[in-house]
Amino acid sequence: MHAIGATLRPEHYNVIHTSHERSATFGLFSSMRPDYAVLSSAELAVKFDESRTLSAHMGCR
Repeated sequence: MHAIGATLRPEHYNVIHTSHERSATFGLFSSMRPDYAVLSSAELAVKFDESRTLSAHMGCR
């Protein structure tokens, strides 16, 4: 999916294709639309905890 009127240089096609393939391995596709549903406070707390755990595991600060 490209922005209307955007022109990509040929070397970018392979990078984008590789990125799309990598995303697909995680079940993510460019045709998917974001879910803007509102999370409850409890669900949001769980997401923050998951993020904190992943960050700690990856050594992020």
